[in-house]
This record gives sequence, C-alpha cells and structure tokens, in this order.
Amino acid sequence: MKTLTFLALFAAAITSVSAAVIAEWDFTKGLKSADGKFEFKPRVADLVKLTPEGAEFSFPAKNDTDAGMATVKRYAEMTPKGAFELAITFKPDMEAYYPKTKTKYSVLLDNKYYYYHKSDKSAYHSGMLVRTTISNNNISVTLYLGMGKCTETVSGPYIKTDGKTFHTLKIKYDPAGTVTFVWDNQKPLVRQTKNKGPLSPAGYPLIVGDRYSSTRMPFKGTISKIVLSDADTTAAAANK
Repeated sequence: MKTLTFLALFAAAITSVSAAVIAEWDFTKGLKSADGKFEFKPRVADLVKLTPEGAEFSFPAKNDTDAGMATVKRYAEMTPKGAFELAITFKPDMEAYYPKTKTKYSVLLDNKYYYYHKSDKSAYHSGMLVRTTISNNNISVTLYLGMGKCTETVSGPYIKTDGKTFHTLKIKYDPAGTVTFVWDNQKPLVRQTKNKGPLSPAGYPLIVGDRYSSTRMPFKGTISKIVLSDADTTAAAANK
C-alpha cells in the first residue's frame, strides 16, 4: 500500500510539473518550443545563428534597425493570466558592452512595445519587458509589467559576469504584487509593486534579444534556454 501511495504521489507530481510549463525553448536544439507549439524566427537572418551553445545574437549594422528574433505570431499564452515564473539562461558578449563600448542596455524579452508612459491608454500598458544593464562585468535587470492602466517598473539585483559563463535569471510575479528575482540560484530578492493584478494581454508577438518601438536595445551574446511557467502550479508541485 505504501508503495502504491508513493507511486501515486510521484505520478501526481510529474503531472503537475508538466502542466506548469507554458512554453519552453532550448535553443541548442532549434527555434521551436519543446512541445512544437511556439516558434521563433530571426527578424534579420544574419543576426541570429544557432550554435551548440544556443542562439547567438549579433548587433545590427545600424542602430535603429531590427534585431533579435520574434515569435511567428502573437500567442496569447505569452501573457500569463496569473502568477508566473520566467527563466532565461544566457551569457553576454562583454566585448560589446561598457567599458569596451558605450553600450550598456539590452532587452532580453519584450512583447510590451512601450516603456512606461504617463498615459491611461491601454496600448501603452500591456505585456512585459525584461531589460538588462550590462557594464563593468556586471549585469542588472529591470522588469516592466503592463497592467492595463499603468506600467509597473521593478528593479532587480545584479550579478558579476566574466562573459564566458552562462547565467540563469528567474523572475517570478504574483498578481498580489510580489516580484522575486533570482540569479543562478542565489539568494532571492523580493520586491513589492504599488499596483496589483495580472498582466494585460500583449498586442504583439514576443521578441527575444531586442524590442519593438524606435528605442532599440539589441542583445549581443548567446541565449540557450527560456522557460515560462505557471508559478502557482510550480509551487503546488514543489510542495508535494
């Protein structure tokens, strides 16, 4: 009986973990998600190359032109309706950032289009954006959450980097207003937002390695993996 109970609990845990994943991309294997449902394509063919380490991103020749890669269409699943966790594993090419160059800012992920604006237009406040500041062998992160009538801007911690090591950034958001940042399984940093609630549905496909709008912030380096999960289900599975 004990064996059967253990097996039942184990099976339930596996089911919960499987259900937790909304989308998972392993760019060492290709641009489609693990389940084949979601696909990226380079916005400019020569600027994203698949390598054994993942998707390698380059800067465009001109500053105000497309870079990175985008999903082939807008997927509603890319705007989670409740609590979620986003994990991105990447390493920057430090030769492309300050003090080697003047460049400090890059966007890892964006379907928001706009940064924060003092406007009540819903188009300005939907989806999310993850921006990094990369300089002096440090990486820090800022999260922008579009919540319908406003945008929450939340600053996270920084981590040291040598440009040779892959780092995993995990961001967990709870509509109760809590944002948790974790670098490489280090101590979490917890922030509270002023406004609460779920994300407002994005009106655009998801871009990785750059952003929409005229304020371009391409990423130079390699992204090996992205996982978007239902944080509620993840927590439930972890507690079993």
